[in-house]
Amino acid sequence: MKFGVARTHPFLYLWGLHPRSLLTLACMYDPILQRWFTLNLQNKMNPVFSPSCSLTSTRSGTLILYPSGICSSDSVFLRFAPNPVNIDWSMSSAATNQFLFFPFVAALDSQRSPSSSFSSFVVFVLGELRNAHTVQLYDSATDSWEVCPSPMAMLGPFRFMGSFHVSSAVVGRKVYIVNIHTGVITYFNLGTKSWNPLRKLEGKHMQHFLLSSTGRGLYALGLYIADQTNECVKLLKVNEITMQYKEVSQMPEQLWSSLIDHFKKGTHPLLAFSYLRCTGSGNLIYVYSGSYFSKMRFCVCDIEDGYRWHQLPVLPADLEALEVRSECCSFQLMPEVCLKSRFVQ
Repeated sequence: MKFGVARTHPFLYLWGLHPRSLLTLACMYDPILQRWFTLNLQNKMNPVFSPSCSLTSTRSGTLILYPSGICSSDSVFLRFAPNPVNIDWSMSSAATNQFLFFPFVAALDSQRSPSSSFSSFVVFVLGELRNAHTVQLYDSATDSWEVCPSPMAMLGPFRFMGSFHVSSAVVGRKVYIVNIHTGVITYFNLGTKSWNPLRKLEGKHMQHFLLSSTGRGLYALGLYIADQTNECVKLLKVNEITMQYKEVSQMPEQLWSSLIDHFKKGTHPLLAFSYLRCTGSGNLIYVYSGSYFSKMRFCVCDIEDGYRWHQLPVLPADLEALEVRSECCSFQLMPEVCLKSRFVQ
């Protein structure tokens, strides 16, 4: 029974730096046992994670690391690991010499024959190159990079694509990008390697949006502000054809308060909302605040359980000050794999 539940309840992985030791730490939340585990990274692996990086995963569990920020090298190599626990990192042989600034990174399993002896994947990287929003694709099957000729249309009057302006999610073979403030949305189709025309999320009351996905559908967190002291966050289901959304659940007020209580009183709710991070797969959507001063509280919405919200247990004491750099969901770990893995309790 646990094996069956695990297929719809993905593990949540967090990777970040400890502010005092500056060592890279990783932890995992098991939604079945409802417990946090600290992953025991080998010391020799720490240099791999120390630079700022973007972390993502395929639905089968392959982890992808892409360097972020200012790159001092003329070439960019990907690192990937097929197992999130017993980590054995490999590096791509091919490199791209066109580093993209402010990258959004997504990874998808390739549509390969089931008889294939290896798990191949495609990495989508969207970033700035010579003042244009450019897409690079890496295919592990051919170990090669490709730069897509058509740039993404501007989603707003801003030039930089920081997390305060745009949000992204992957559904099937589509990578969605939305303007948080206006709801203008588009997607990149990996099948045709082209952008869809700009659309706008259509619905009532919501003023700001953060995208999320469970792999089977497109969702969004919507912020509604009635006045300076009265706001709420709702989970929205988005119709991918019409781009109309409908409210399916509201985050309980106490959970929303736990995510923003580290902000000063009077802080505009949009600022606090912009720091939220959400990642989902299977039946679950995890939400937490990526603010540097966050108290690292997490909550989750279980879609199949009537969109029920609840708060996750508190992180272990030695991880409460963790500066999270990235997170992802993965189905790779199953209960019997956990029993064979080494954890620091």
